[in-house]
Amino acid sequence: MNTILQPAYQAPRPPHGEHEMTLFPEWANDEPVVCHYEHIKGEPMTRDHPGSPEEYSLISAYIRGWDCYRMLSDRQIAEIEQQIQERA
Repeated sequence: MNTILQPAYQAPRPPHGEHEMTLFPEWANDEPVVCHYEHIKGEPMTRDHPGSPEEYSLISAYIRGWDCYRMLSDRQIAEIEQQIQERA
């Protein structure tokens, strides 16, 4: 009896200082997109400092273990970053 194993597509672990989240955007056709992102905490406004907002930056995105970040449009990157911000 021959058993055919499906290939395991896995994204690498995020480097130190980055976080990971799996999303399912509509444009990915129900494929999970493993996202590595950087989170920069916001700073409150003071009298001497204008402060800064909290920021989430997409570093890489993997579909079936393949880094597709360079293939994403600016619109897709913004959509992913928005979804990360909503779920983080």
